[in-house]
Amino acid sequence: MAYVWLGASFSWLWQKSRQAAVETRFFRLLFAGGAALVAVFFIIVLQPQVHIPLGSFNPARPLFFFLKLGLVVMLLSYLWRREQKTGNRPALVTAVGQESLPVYALHIAVIYGGFRGPYGCSLNYLIGATRSWAEVAAMATALALAMILFALGWHWLKKNKPLWARRLFLTFLIFLAAWLAFRK
Repeated sequence: MAYVWLGASFSWLWQKSRQAAVETRFFRLLFAGGAALVAVFFIIVLQPQVHIPLGSFNPARPLFFFLKLGLVVMLLSYLWRREQKTGNRPALVTAVGQESLPVYALHIAVIYGGFRGPYGCSLNYLIGATRSWAEVAAMATALALAMILFALGWHWLKKNKPLWARRLFLTFLIFLAAWLAFRK
């Protein structure tokens, strides 16, 4: 929920900065804040007094949350700056952004559990919680690419075959409602 509230807050602040004609300053401060969060993460993790094993991070821990938040706001600031320089938003970024809600839901289902058992066929259950940084980076990249492809496919379907997209969406809603009503 923290990401939802922060997203809403940043969006509201963005609109206020646009109205006040200080949008450039807002994104500079946002990037600097994100960079500071990332720097603090590494200062804490790499400090020599208390060893914090990097493999022990849980996404729910505040330190990991702030690392991800810092990276996201830095990326947002970078993409905004790039859009300002080039004069347009890349179509790929727009299409993926427009499908962010189904992508978010799908990636959570893939990582933490689907429709079978307490964990189903989730990646978390199948691969376990202890992997090297290289393995995690490779898996995260593969999952990100799969989600981008899903977003682009769903976006294309909605744009080019809207009737099929509505039918698929309604079928999924009926399936989900039935599963929630009749699961054990």
